[in-house]
Amino acid sequence: MDRPLTHTGFSSWLLPLDRSRFHVAYIFLLCLILYFPFLGARDFWEAENQYAEIVRVMLLDGDYALPKVNGTLWADNPPLYFWLALLFSWMAGQVNEWTVRLPSALSATTLIVCFYLFSRKWFDARVALLSTLVLATSLLTIHVEHHIPVNMTFFLCVALSMFLLMEILVFDSVRPLHVYGAWFFIGLACLTKAPISVLFPAVVVLLYLSFSRRWAKVSALRPISGGLLFLVITVPWFAFVIWRTSGVWADVFFAQHHIWRNSGHSQPFYYAAVFFLAGFIPWSFLFLPAMLSLWTERSKIRDGALPFLFLWFLSTLLFAQLFDGHHNHYLFLAVLPAALALGLYLDRLISSTLSDPVRLWTHRCVWAFSFLMGFIGLTAPVVAARDLPDLRGSIALFGFIAVAGAVGLVYALRKRNYRAVVGGFAALLLVADLQIQALIFPSLNRLEIRPFAEQIGALVKPGVQVGIFQSRSLHDFNFYSRIKRFEVLNRPKDLVEFLSRPGPRFVLARERSMRAIKRTWRGDLTPVLAQRPNASGWFTNTFPRWVLLYSCTSECEPLS
Repeated sequence: MDRPLTHTGFSSWLLPLDRSRFHVAYIFLLCLILYFPFLGARDFWEAENQYAEIVRVMLLDGDYALPKVNGTLWADNPPLYFWLALLFSWMAGQVNEWTVRLPSALSATTLIVCFYLFSRKWFDARVALLSTLVLATSLLTIHVEHHIPVNMTFFLCVALSMFLLMEILVFDSVRPLHVYGAWFFIGLACLTKAPISVLFPAVVVLLYLSFSRRWAKVSALRPISGGLLFLVITVPWFAFVIWRTSGVWADVFFAQHHIWRNSGHSQPFYYAAVFFLAGFIPWSFLFLPAMLSLWTERSKIRDGALPFLFLWFLSTLLFAQLFDGHHNHYLFLAVLPAALALGLYLDRLISSTLSDPVRLWTHRCVWAFSFLMGFIGLTAPVVAARDLPDLRGSIALFGFIAVAGAVGLVYALRKRNYRAVVGGFAALLLVADLQIQALIFPSLNRLEIRPFAEQIGALVKPGVQVGIFQSRSLHDFNFYSRIKRFEVLNRPKDLVEFLSRPGPRFVLARERSMRAIKRTWRGDLTPVLAQRPNASGWFTNTFPRWVLLYSCTSECEPLS
């Protein structure tokens, strides 16, 4: 008779499935290790520079209502996240990488714990722990938490509202706390990010009510009183900022940033599916056997939470396909229902017998993942040695971790220790992430703009104007240079007019723009600083090369 294989020892310690009283503590510890170390080790990248500058200017000017970057109104997002970062920055006495990212780490931890508690309530503790492990260690979860901090707080609010909507619509809760809690978190999401915070829950709810034919549940959502609560949360700030800016903020935020930007946004038909699988690494390699395993439950598709979760997943793919989300971040909302599906499958896999057909596809997919990790581990150091010499040592260590992890997974698979396979997937991602955060990203700091921006801030005297020529990276320099405003020089005539003014002038430009500048301006331009990252080959264009130029037609001061 076939019996499920049981394993104790290290794999049981790594994945304490049968000790549910320790699950919450285990999850807290996992989040502390994943999300909080090295928050300040990596310099700000891309949009993070804008968020940090918004918080810095709020502290400097004392104007906490209007986000501003480069001396102008910033209307990409409402200010809730900036207020949270402002609070931590005020407590710390400065704005830095740690204070700006801390709300994101706290949001990620809160989301992971709430996901576990919700899953445990309606499934069981084993499934809940496995699902939470998948969610916490998915590549997209870590990327969203580390890279664009405002998004994790937004997703926390959206996810909490979705959990509460499930309590009402799926599990028939009539508690006012659930109803008004859903409206409350939708309001906070709207103050954090964008109108999608209203559209996404509305689409999922309408699809679910249509599919389940439970239209009577609309009244349980208390749309009138709940809608009033939503307006109480959102209208005061929106009304104030529209009045303060004479409607300019609303025009930029709604019309330009969301309607026109998304109307011109198009992606190939496979975009959402492919990038979801990429973001769901390493667990995407178990997604196929999970779907095959759950296919046997298809007769229950109209029962319980499965329809809601399935429509939640599909709606996320649709929104990611239609909306221009930064680095595919909107796909993160699909990770939550997918993690729960993986949890159900992994629980079945760990308890499976030798004859269970689910093991066949699982073995194939784990072998494929192990081969990929081994290949990356062997080739990454070779590429780094050739094209990124500053990162040779840290990427060699990453390669060793990848190869060792692949060997460990294959060994556990051959022993049919599926608890160790699941724990190995999570541990490999955890160790690799810590190594990247501790060693690789700090080494990348030398190739990014911070050293160059700080040199600019030290060279340019207060009151001297600096222009930036034909660049989309306009806001990347404000925070580290401590220069509140760079003049935008989009056209050649803007450059001529700027350099023709009396007094010293500085122009910041990409190195590739030097020919265009020389054709446009016939006067003297002296290169005073240059940023030339030590990267070649594939990475030549990854790290931009910048030049700071100096010119003065009259009333010149000595250049120190």
